[in-house]
Amino acid sequence: LALKLTECFDALPRSGRMLHIGVLLGRPTTGLGLSAMMNGGSVAEYLGSLGGRAAAEAARTAIERLPGVLMECQIDFDLDPTIQPRVGFGVRPDEIGNGAWKDLLSELVASGCCDARRADALLSWLDSSSAANGIVLRRSLSHVKIIATPGRRLESKGYLGAVLITQ
Repeated sequence: LALKLTECFDALPRSGRMLHIGVLLGRPTTGLGLSAMMNGGSVAEYLGSLGGRAAAEAARTAIERLPGVLMECQIDFDLDPTIQPRVGFGVRPDEIGNGAWKDLLSELVASGCCDARRADALLSWLDSSSAANGIVLRRSLSHVKIIATPGRRLESKGYLGAVLITQ
């Protein structure tokens, strides 16, 4: 596993960077979860160079379907000790604000990898509320993960955020 992990670092495209490595404690495997940031056009070649042919194909399919969304993205994949076929893409809008999230989620709905009702529910999370004691809860979206698995349709899930602010 250590040799393959080194290969994952060595094969990164020049503009790519490893974000983090996770130990998959909740799974019955001894593998690692890797997250890297790179240009979407480099993902399939990168995964393929590591021997992850199925992951590369899944990534290629996702990028062809969502080229604008996956232009620059975080990719998440499992190493156990080979590259597993499932690939996640963490995305967020380039701009901060509810309008940017609405545009991104609309594109995901149009592509068929996000349910319109669930996209609306994510957008309704974006808000702030005040308590009598001067504390404000600011709700945000962290990112959306698009999951590409060979032979399956693209899936997506949203990650929520919240911050307490005292005034």
